[in-house]
Amino acid sequence: MRKSFTLIELIFVIVIIGIISALLILNMPRLKSHTKVISTISTTYNGALQAYEAAQVLSDIEGNDDFKLKDLVEIKGSCWKYNKSYKDGLYGCYNNEGTKAYSYVVLEKTKRVVTYRINCNNFDDSNEQEFCQKYVQSGKFNTYSEEHLNY
Repeated sequence: MRKSFTLIELIFVIVIIGIISALLILNMPRLKSHTKVISTISTTYNGALQAYEAAQVLSDIEGNDDFKLKDLVEIKGSCWKYNKSYKDGLYGCYNNEGTKAYSYVVLEKTKRVVTYRINCNNFDDSNEQEFCQKYVQSGKFNTYSEEHLNY
C-alpha cells in the first residue's frame, strides 16, 4: 500500500497546472474586453428598462410628470456619466477620452419615451466591436438603431 505520490506523478500534475495557467494568462485580455462589452450592454438595457418602468408608475399611476432620468434610475460604473441638460436626462457610457459613447439611455417626457442605444462601432478595438455585434445579434438588443420604450 502506497502512502505518497511518485516524482513522475507530481511532475505530471505541475505540468498540467502550468498549461492551464498559460492558457488563462493568454486569454486574459480577451476575457477582460468581453466582460467590458457584456457589462456595458447589460447595464444599458437594464437601466433603460428600469427607467421605463419607473416612468410608467410615476406618470400613469401616481400622475407625477415632474421627474428627470436621474430620479428614475441611477446608473453607476467607470464609464457612465450623467448629462442633466440633455432633454430630460441622459446617461452615457463613454470611452476613456470621453469622445465616443458606447451606449446611452435618454428620457424624453414630451414624447413619453425612454430611448437606449448600443453602438458597437464605438468600442475601442475591432475585437470588442466584433464581440459586441455577435452578442447583440444573439439577444434582444439592436446594434445600429435606437430602441424606444414608450410609456
